Amino acid sequence: MAAGNLIRRFGLPAVVVAAAVGAVLPVSGDRADVVRIAAHEIGSDDWPKYSADALGVEQVTNRYEWCGMFTLWALHQAGLAEDWHWKVGLGYLYRLPQLPKGALPQPGDMAYFHRPYQHHALVEWVDPERGLVSTINGNSAGGRVTRIVRPISDATAYYSIEPLLTERQ
Repeated sequence: MAAGNLIRRFGLPAVVVAAAVGAVLPVSGDRADVVRIAAHEIGSDDWPKYSADALGVEQVTNRYEWCGMFTLWALHQAGLAEDWHWKVGLGYLYRLPQLPKGALPQPGDMAYFHRPYQHHALVEWVDPERGLVSTINGNSAGGRVTRIVRPISDATAYYSIEPLLTERQ
């Protein structure tokens, strides 16, 4: 894919970081849509939008920890899991298959971090040679959507969105 198309699809910061570490970005399909939609929100602090969508309500009056609600919102915007809603205290990851230890996540998959606090993030890209993963995180630094590059092993678990993709075929 030409550099101009990569920049339009994923944004310049993602392309620069991915090129610097030699990662491969998804080039088409639903996974790319999920990543593009999430990356477009970087810098946003619109937690009511993400929470209302994930909870399936018109307006949210309580401020919840919204990292996981953001990831579900991104799936919804890509036309996936549209009938799924966030269950307070349970989330939604239990509906997705957990990848076996050592299996590499794919762009669009979900990362779960148990410590130092429970946190959900969306996988943007993976660089297996360097052992790095880039995640797009709701409710991150400053209560905003951010991008974080970290060791793949930092996540407690990864969850595959593959069943959602095969449902659409």
